[in-house]
Amino acid sequence: GDIEQLSNDRYKINGNIHQVNNVSVRITELPIRVWTQNYKESLELWISGTDKVPSWILEYKEDHTTTTVDFTIKLSQTSLRDSLEEGLEKRFKMSTTIGTSNMVCFDGKG
Repeated sequence: GDIEQLSNDRYKINGNIHQVNNVSVRITELPIRVWTQNYKESLELWISGTDKVPSWILEYKEDHTTTTVDFTIKLSQTSLRDSLEEGLEKRFKMSTTIGTSNMVCFDGKG
């Protein structure tokens, strides 16, 4: 993904997502602090839907390794169109924000 500076001490970190065809998107990198298992649970929720938010993903396939993330997600054409209009990054929650104002650094001597 990429890192975008929002201010002197705030950064937005994006994962990688792109459209594969007219019904699929592929995620090859998650944002910092987003774990593969947690993201998988979000995908499951988006498949099943809730009382407030209806299902909008049909299915997904995983092809991860120990060092890479790889989700291929299938949507209806309508859901993909809606996702593109909203922005894939926003719809699939592919960004996190971190602050650097409260960091403590140590050198080799502790």
